[in-house]
Amino acid sequence: MKKITLALIAVVALLAACTKSEITPDPKPEPEPEPKPAVEYPKITINANKSDLSLFENVDAFLGLEGEKADPFDIGITYMGVFDSVHWEIPKMYFESKTKSSVTVKVGFAFSIPGTYTLYLSAFKDNAVVRRDSVEFHVKNTKDFLGINWKDGKDTEFYSSNNTFSKEYFNLKSNITGDKPFARLEFGLGRGTLGNEYSEISFNALTRCINTNFGESQFSYTGDVKKN
Repeated sequence: MKKITLALIAVVALLAACTKSEITPDPKPEPEPEPKPAVEYPKITINANKSDLSLFENVDAFLGLEGEKADPFDIGITYMGVFDSVHWEIPKMYFESKTKSSVTVKVGFAFSIPGTYTLYLSAFKDNAVVRRDSVEFHVKNTKDFLGINWKDGKDTEFYSSNNTFSKEYFNLKSNITGDKPFARLEFGLGRGTLGNEYSEISFNALTRCINTNFGESQFSYTGDVKKN
């Protein structure tokens, strides 16, 4: 009888031990860290003083920042504290990249061929584009020869070489208030163009500009372009 009683006690003790181990709660898992909120960068904008242009008509474009006054100094200070760099670009025509230590808040352009041109403004942070804006310029041949209204009585001077890294750019100057009104269109010297290369590129660029805007010439140059 004692053996049976001891056996029952052992079984009960074993069941109690198993029951106790089964109801022991698991340790609580470590809470996952809360995701960091996405960084909200101020919206950048391109503010152009006009979008419909004639040939060789100057247009200015300004960098704008949401919530900032249209003041270049204020915009520059805010930009320096937020973005790493800003790129201005018109595909195949113009490109400029500036870091936070050298802020470009205004660019200027003029166009020698009719068409639609898109200016892009991209703001970078940690090698990624975080903000972007664009504006289109619609260029038409709506004025007189070389984009000049000869009856306006106003002299014109434009140096596109200040505004582009392209090899093909022009200097245009008109003097229509003097005794002998005139206009002069010259090809500007691009970076890396020297000697014979400059002469040939200059001839081709001027020919293309005149023929595209005013019709094919009835005359042809028979000399050696590379030597003239």
